[in-house]
Amino acid sequence: MFPDYSVEITDVIESDSIIGLFGYASGTYKINNDKTNGNFWKTTAAWKAIIENQKLNSGKYFATIPV
Repeated sequence: MFPDYSVEITDVIESDSIIGLFGYASGTYKINNDKTNGNFWKTTAAWKAIIENQKLNSGKYFATIPV
Protein backbone atom coordinates (compact mmCIF):
# COMPACT_ATOMS: atom_id res chain seq x y z
CA MET A 1 0.00 0.00 0.00
CA PHE A 2 2.84 2.43 0.88
CA PRO A 3 5.94 0.77 -0.63
CA ASP A 4 8.18 3.79 0.04
CA TYR A 5 6.88 4.65 3.54
CA SER A 6 9.60 6.43 5.50
CA VAL A 7 10.14 8.19 8.80
CA GLU A 8 12.41 11.18 9.39
CA ILE A 9 13.20 11.97 13.04
CA THR A 10 14.23 15.59 13.62
CA ASP A 11 13.95 15.93 17.42
CA VAL A 12 14.10 13.64 20.44
CA ILE A 13 13.19 14.40 24.05
CA GLU A 14 13.54 12.09 27.04
CA SER A 15 12.26 12.20 30.59
CA ASP A 16 12.83 9.20 32.84
CA SER A 17 11.15 6.29 31.06
CA ILE A 18 9.28 8.33 28.43
CA ILE A 19 10.80 9.17 25.05
CA GLY A 20 9.25 11.55 22.51
CA LEU A 21 10.29 11.50 18.86
CA PHE A 22 9.23 14.23 16.44
CA GLY A 23 9.60 14.55 12.69
CA TYR A 24 7.89 13.48 9.49
CA ALA A 25 6.25 10.45 7.92
CA SER A 26 5.86 10.16 4.17
CA GLY A 27 4.97 7.71 1.44
CA THR A 28 3.16 7.09 -1.78
CA TYR A 29 -0.23 5.41 -1.85
CA LYS A 30 0.03 2.92 -4.69
CA ILE A 31 -3.06 1.66 -6.47
CA ASN A 32 -2.64 -1.52 -8.55
CA ASN A 33 0.16 -0.99 -11.09
CA ASP A 34 0.06 2.85 -11.13
CA LYS A 35 3.70 3.92 -11.65
CA THR A 36 3.16 7.65 -10.97
CA ASN A 37 3.97 9.43 -7.72
CA GLY A 38 0.78 11.49 -7.83
CA ASN A 39 -0.34 10.06 -4.49
CA PHE A 40 2.79 11.08 -2.53
CA TRP A 41 2.20 12.62 0.90
CA LYS A 42 4.37 13.97 3.74
CA THR A 43 3.11 15.06 7.14
CA THR A 44 4.40 15.94 10.59
CA ALA A 45 4.37 13.05 13.04
CA ALA A 46 5.21 12.23 16.65
CA TRP A 47 5.96 9.00 18.49
CA LYS A 48 5.79 8.32 22.23
CA ALA A 49 7.54 5.35 23.80
CA ILE A 50 7.36 4.19 27.41
CA ILE A 51 10.30 2.05 28.52
CA GLU A 52 10.14 -0.32 31.51
CA ASN A 53 12.87 -2.78 32.51
CA GLN A 54 14.89 -1.73 29.44
CA LYS A 55 12.08 -2.86 27.11
CA LEU A 56 9.37 -1.05 25.18
CA ASN A 57 6.24 -1.23 27.31
CA SER A 58 4.01 0.78 24.99
CA GLY A 59 4.26 3.07 22.02
CA LYS A 60 1.96 5.49 20.24
CA TYR A 61 2.10 7.15 16.84
CA PHE A 62 0.43 10.47 16.08
CA ALA A 63 0.02 11.92 12.58
CA THR A 64 -2.55 13.39 10.28
CA ILE A 65 -2.57 11.73 6.88
CA PRO A 66 -3.67 14.17 4.17
CA VAL A 67 -6.56 12.97 2.06
